[in-house]
Amino acid sequence: MTSLAELGCSTLGVWTREQALQVMSRRVVARLLQEGTWQTVFRGVHADGGYVLSPEQRAVAAVLASGGAGQPYPCGPQRQDGTHAVRIRAVAGGRTAARVYGLPLVDDGDPPRAVGTTSSTTSTSGRA
Repeated sequence: MTSLAELGCSTLGVWTREQALQVMSRRVVARLLQEGTWQTVFRGVHADGGYVLSPEQRAVAAVLASGGAGQPYPCGPQRQDGTHAVRIRAVAGGRTAARVYGLPLVDDGDPPRAVGTTSSTTSTSGRA
């Protein structure tokens, strides 16, 4: 990373403290946090202040906070095609991953179901 403008560009607008320190001093980072220009999402992970993060941004922030910054990274010997195997340190899973990939969840946008209602029919003989 070479400039402040690049901070968070590839991570949905969230970044690590280490990434910020590549382009500014600790004092500037502390001031931006204190003023509310930035917010702390998780320890060592920040975003612009003043708004609620989307589920996707929170997922990326969680991955970054879990050691996922800079992933995937190459590992092992180089393959014949010139590529390397990659290792990933942290990923989003379950419902969070479903949200990131835009998969519909059962409770997202479904009309609310009435709780405790049953349907029964009564016959003409008076027996149910």
